[in-house]
Amino acid sequence: MAHQALIAHHARRYYADCVGHASKTVTGNEPPTADLGTQMAECSATLGIELTAYLAGASSPAQLREWSRGRGCPPAGAAERLRSALDVINLFAAVGRGGVARSWLREVSAQLGGQSPAQFIRWAADKSVLDEVRTAAARLGRRTRTVTATGAW
Repeated sequence: MAHQALIAHHARRYYADCVGHASKTVTGNEPPTADLGTQMAECSATLGIELTAYLAGASSPAQLREWSRGRGCPPAGAAERLRSALDVINLFAAVGRGGVARSWLREVSAQLGGQSPAQFIRWAADKSVLDEVRTAAARLGRRTRTVTATGAW
């Protein structure tokens, strides 16, 4: 727990230095508490650097790498967007379909008004948009679990 508090402290200081005050995220007025570099690495391992950069709001994979090295300032909400992507990855992994997350994030979804889940995550203005993506992924995960339980896919 002490380690998490230290990470939160450094994240608040880093973001305060970037924008002159605690950054607003898509979820409210609190500064980020998670290690953005760790989230970037975890997302990149499953989704690839290009998709991870897109989801975080980076203009390129090179910019994402700079952020992970503590150079430059990620946009407000980057940590929450990557948390949402990790939730999607974990939802699919929980039903034995971890490799599906990358393609699902890129596909156009009728449940999301004809946009891809990745677009929803990148341009999320508030937490409800990110929750919508998580809900859509959970629905597909439940459907997948039902289909795989019956032996068909």
